Amino acid sequence: MQEIDLGKATLFAIVDSQTTFEASLLTPEYRDALPGGRFPGVVQTWLLLAGDKKILFDTGWGTHKGHHGTTVRVLEERGIAPKDITDIVMTHLDNDHVGGLASNGKASFPKATLHVNALENTAWMEECVGRSQDAIAFTRSMVRPYTVQTFAYDAEVLPGIRARDAHGHTPGHTVYDLDFGGKKMAIVGDIMHIAPVQLRFPGACTSYDLDVTAAAASRLATFRRLARDRMLMGGMHFPEVGYVYEHADGAFSLE
Repeated sequence: MQEIDLGKATLFAIVDSQTTFEASLLTPEYRDALPGGRFPGVVQTWLLLAGDKKILFDTGWGTHKGHHGTTVRVLEERGIAPKDITDIVMTHLDNDHVGGLASNGKASFPKATLHVNALENTAWMEECVGRSQDAIAFTRSMVRPYTVQTFAYDAEVLPGIRARDAHGHTPGHTVYDLDFGGKKMAIVGDIMHIAPVQLRFPGACTSYDLDVTAAAASRLATFRRLARDRMLMGGMHFPEVGYVYEHADGAFSLE
């Protein structure tokens, strides 16, 4: 488990499960850019320890839909019981991010407040976001056991955690800037799935992106901002953590 010292807080990456992304997910003009046609990715969650707060970013799949998510087990191995989690901060509400929230209709983290972007919450819980009816019903069942606290972009969700607009993948997809007096870092959620292609070609989208124009614009803006501000980047579907560099040909790298 990667450990990142942020000054007055410590961040841990948890690989909830492994996955593989196929080139066929990419928009057609970029499919040949993926060597071998496959990319070994992850479904990842993050634990932030900041003062008396124990904060999760997303929850992975849990044990739903044939998955065997490891987040709860990894927390317990570190001496953190599910009831110790104070807050869960969601990048968005797709199934592979909310699946660890609940089991058998009960909250898996019974004392946690759930933080969700207001646009994202409305799209999934009140409207019909562009996912299947089964996916929407699943997300709603995962969210219902919680007290939900919504926020707008650019709000400080919790001390040291600021929400940034990264919509496109979903209506309220959110990047979080972490600033605790040391290294600055952004948790970028699903800003990219297939890193070798989407770093080189920020305009490359996948079929998971509901609004490809907005998703591509958010990806480019996020990469440029993190490169400019010298912030570390970590996400939910690539295991690497590093600084973003912009190159003269328009490509980016994570180092």
